[in-house]
Amino acid sequence: MGFEFSYVKNVTTRFTAECRFKNASQCSWRIHASVDKSNDYCYIRSYNKHHQCGMFFGTASKRRLNLVVIIDPIETDIRAMPAITPGEIQSQVKDKFGVDISYWVAWRATDAVRRMIFGDETSSYSYLQSYFDEVGKTNPGSIFHLDVEVEKQIFRRCFFAFAACLDGFKFCRPVVMLDGTFFKGRYKGVLLSAVGKDADEGLFPIAFAIVSEETDSNWDWFLSHFKDAIGNDRTLNCLHTYCYKHLQNNLKYRFRGVPAGFRETVLQQFAACAYATTKEEFDRCIDKLKTTGGTKVCNFLDDLPKEKWSNVYCEGHRYGHMTSNGCESWSHQIKKQRHLPITSLIDGIRLLLMTQMCKRLCDGNRWTTMLCEKTEKRLKEAVDKGRSWICKRSSMHVFEVFSSPNAVVDLGERTCSCRLWQINGFPCTHAVIFVELRCGLAAYDYIDRWYHRSTFKESYSGSIIPFVRQVSDLHVAVIGPPEVKPTRGPPKRKRIPSHGECVPRKMTFSRCKAQVNHNKNTCRK
Repeated sequence: MGFEFSYVKNVTTRFTAECRFKNASQCSWRIHASVDKSNDYCYIRSYNKHHQCGMFFGTASKRRLNLVVIIDPIETDIRAMPAITPGEIQSQVKDKFGVDISYWVAWRATDAVRRMIFGDETSSYSYLQSYFDEVGKTNPGSIFHLDVEVEKQIFRRCFFAFAACLDGFKFCRPVVMLDGTFFKGRYKGVLLSAVGKDADEGLFPIAFAIVSEETDSNWDWFLSHFKDAIGNDRTLNCLHTYCYKHLQNNLKYRFRGVPAGFRETVLQQFAACAYATTKEEFDRCIDKLKTTGGTKVCNFLDDLPKEKWSNVYCEGHRYGHMTSNGCESWSHQIKKQRHLPITSLIDGIRLLLMTQMCKRLCDGNRWTTMLCEKTEKRLKEAVDKGRSWICKRSSMHVFEVFSSPNAVVDLGERTCSCRLWQINGFPCTHAVIFVELRCGLAAYDYIDRWYHRSTFKESYSGSIIPFVRQVSDLHVAVIGPPEVKPTRGPPKRKRIPSHGECVPRKMTFSRCKAQVNHNKNTCRK
């Protein structure tokens, strides 16, 4: 009710309350209710809602508003946003009902609703085997491995890959990005992900593993199962390369404390080395970088094999992918699922993949171009860029393009002296302009099949079949969660930034009173 009152009668069948200031202020506020014996409903028989003691105004603070009362109003919010924080629950209760609740009440209510919707974190490990068995029945060809410590019967790690993802990866470019992301729940864990790229530059998650920590042993275990899962149907370029973005951050960290202008110059020169397309250009850029950066750069490059990070010395095909940003983007997509118990986490990933594959197949059916949407746009931009260039033929397949600088293209070998065609697997502007405008041929015939719309549709032709989880009827063996050492304070939910990574500091904005990174021009309030 929001007012201070005292009980007059409070028994199983009757309830009567009066204002606590009835005698001091002659206040007439009173409520009386009783249970009807015919239907066992409780009815308010009399209610005088008017105060004469000044308590009419009340306060926003409700000491009796406990978690039992606010569970129902916040259930919908937590079901839609599992990662919602107690602080955000406090704000939503205030906005919707005009009531202040303590952080402790918000935290307990949030935790109780999560357990009610998604299950308990401890018991969730016991449902893994039954869950994998059910997925195997509805999605034949899916691969799952559950590793349990036999003596203590506790969870160690698991590997899972859905059949639709494994089949679809056969039509993606032969490049795999690997990364690990931490859990946000009570038990520590790491989700290892293998992500590819489809024909339209979109992410294509392939396989996952949940391990206790990110170690060489766990990565070796994951990759061995990943190798068995994808099979021998296609040849993969099994070469390990580094993410350029992480190397850039590491180099930036080495130059902390120096003037910002000098640091940016070093980073730009390092980028020129990484993206150089010829060995002559790479050697020229690396000499310039060492001269500018001095001993710090030389020490940094000594432990960095150039075939691991430079375009020109890479022994395989990276198809223009210099970073593992795909995995970073995937980790952001499953941000909500990372707060859930392990079985709900895996099922959340299944649901996300199921809807994405269906949506992208619909997108592919809607397109009317030969290539994918982004690739078609890229081809048109290449044609427009080279319209003013002059081409001279040397033979049926070899010609010279007079650009800046000049380039020699061999259509038979599918090579160009600029080496962009060889590096990206996509015809450079020199090749496109000759094929399209000079020969009258279709450039589509010289573009790898990984960029065609038909390949894109094949990637998403499979589907993940949904099923109903019969959790209450399962007779499962008890599998305990991994052993964790208790730590002081709440579990860490923020990602640890890499060396040199710039993390914007959140400040409380005076207008909206929220901790956000915007100004008065971008604030919506």
